[in-house]
Amino acid sequence: CIRDRYKGTAKGAFGPIILFCELTFGGVILGLIFGFIATQWLKKIICDDILTINVTFVASYLVFYVAEFVDLPIKLSGVMALVALGLFMAAFGRTRIDVESDHAVHTFWRYTVYIAETIIFLLCGVLVSMKVILNPESLVEAEDYYKIILLYFCMIACRFGSVAIFMPYLQRSGYGLTWKEVYVLTWGGIRGAIGLCFALIISEDPAFPNILKQLILLDMAGCAVLTLTVNGLTTPQLVVKMGLNNQSAIKTKVFNSFLESMVSATEDHCGELKVNPYLNVCEWDKVFWIAGVEKYKSMIRDNYRTIEMAGFQQKNNAREMLDVALMSGSGPEHDDDFIIEARHRFLTSLKGVYWELFEVHQCGGDTVLLLLESANNDIDNEKTAMDSWSYIMNSFYNTYLMKVLVHMRELPYFGDHVKKLLYDQMVYVLSLIHI
Repeated sequence: CIRDRYKGTAKGAFGPIILFCELTFGGVILGLIFGFIATQWLKKIICDDILTINVTFVASYLVFYVAEFVDLPIKLSGVMALVALGLFMAAFGRTRIDVESDHAVHTFWRYTVYIAETIIFLLCGVLVSMKVILNPESLVEAEDYYKIILLYFCMIACRFGSVAIFMPYLQRSGYGLTWKEVYVLTWGGIRGAIGLCFALIISEDPAFPNILKQLILLDMAGCAVLTLTVNGLTTPQLVVKMGLNNQSAIKTKVFNSFLESMVSATEDHCGELKVNPYLNVCEWDKVFWIAGVEKYKSMIRDNYRTIEMAGFQQKNNAREMLDVALMSGSGPEHDDDFIIEARHRFLTSLKGVYWELFEVHQCGGDTVLLLLESANNDIDNEKTAMDSWSYIMNSFYNTYLMKVLVHMRELPYFGDHVKKLLYDQMVYVLSLIHI
């Protein structure tokens, strides 16, 4: 049981800290080891959906079993090991999976996650009803139901603190972070399957008293219901209120052009169908309503009003800018929104090209990961000039490392491995230069 597993392991003043480090960092290291083994195995599988799925499935359950139930010198967390395995597979495992098997693996895990979450929610609902709500011998009192609300707000406050404490670092890295985004991250945290799974484990552990097991079941189920109903239903309104869904005028105009093309194509196709004598009995007003033509026309009108309110010149904007430039004798002014949108579309299309090259085996997994990362770096730094090549050079060009490998290739025991590393590095560089 859980209590027996960790009983007596946190002795002394620093015992809890040592146990925490063992569970956390030990679990992460174990997950990374399993991830490395799994990716090396997947790299050798070609066009075998079943074997690829089995490797990912067995690796996931085996790492949890080893961490939780194998008697190791230190205590490890199965959850942390599984999280580390998942992150490693997301970063490096996808490019090791054969292209023909990628869709099958994705479909299998989507269905597996759906079934697992459904079973967990169903079991938790049944157990809460039988052991707490409808149980005449229940030890839960009426005031415990009100404490769920207090626990709910404490949970939100803890989430806010955990996000805000790392805000200085997050502001200077990656996508950056604002206080509005912190509020959305705090409110958008939904408690569900993982917490309920832990509650189910506790409820079946005989080492814990019945009152504790019933309270954990009730509190976790109550918090899951509150976050799903309150947070889940109000998060979209919060995003709108914070102004995080605002898009530039050029995006709105592009979207409007797409809607207009779709409505025009629908009307033209329906016009062709109207001349068909077999479709004379059709009620075309209902057909247009079912197709959503009027709804899309209303969206187009609303978008145009948004564009006008934003001061965006819908028609002849480029011509007016050129006329002003010719009259003043200077170059045309740049529209920052237009440049950023064009740049984002170009880089997104470029990432698609990289994946297509990988799918037709024109570059390796490490190559496509570096190319995608270089494109993502340019997308993140939209205020600076694009410089993918410098990012790529800094990632793989290391003269000191190459000199060390060249000198080590003649060593008696490690020479063959060093030569293979040199060969792989040259293939890696040539693949990048070729693309």
